[in-house]
Amino acid sequence: MDDSTNNASDSTEFEENSDNTAEDLQNETKTDNQQEGESICTDGVEERSEEDETRVEVLEKTVKKQKEQIDHQREEIEALKSEKKQLVEALSKQKAEFDDYKTRANIREEQAKSDALQKVVSDLTSVRDTLVRTLEQESQSNLRDGVESTLSILDSTLNRHGIEIIDPKPGTSVDPHRHEVIFQDTSDEYETGKILSVHSAGYCYEDNVLDSAQVVVVKDT
Repeated sequence: MDDSTNNASDSTEFEENSDNTAEDLQNETKTDNQQEGESICTDGVEERSEEDETRVEVLEKTVKKQKEQIDHQREEIEALKSEKKQLVEALSKQKAEFDDYKTRANIREEQAKSDALQKVVSDLTSVRDTLVRTLEQESQSNLRDGVESTLSILDSTLNRHGIEIIDPKPGTSVDPHRHEVIFQDTSDEYETGKILSVHSAGYCYEDNVLDSAQVVVVKDT
């Protein structure tokens, strides 16, 4: 009787111990699985953190490089602006110098033309003055018609080339820019200071007096 009871008790205790052991194994397994899962999660987070840091570093380097490129391009733009300004100033200076040279060249050219023309006119007017005096002295000469014809041709030639003959009429006022008073004489016909006669005609080209007309004026009596 006592042996049976003891055996039953031992069997019950063994079963309880077995259940406890199984339960402990299950708990240990769960704990290991949880720890392994937590380790995997932690590793994943660390890997993502490293990847993010790498991406940030790459982005920072890219931004820095782009900023350096922009700064370099700005420097190049400023250099180009400065070069452009210098070129514009140099071009303006050269243009001003060229305009000045062209103006001076035109003045010299006009002066050369005027000097050459004045020489030619001086030669021609000498011939004209001689013809005029011939007409005055040879009023009854058989050569008069020929001299008048020659004088008319010469006057037409001078006028055709823009040369104006300054030959004021008696009784008109003296123009100091176009007339040269060489003598004074009395007159009952004209007022004092008026032109009495023309000693020799003058000549003008494009408003430039090449030779003033020499005139005699009425003096005050």
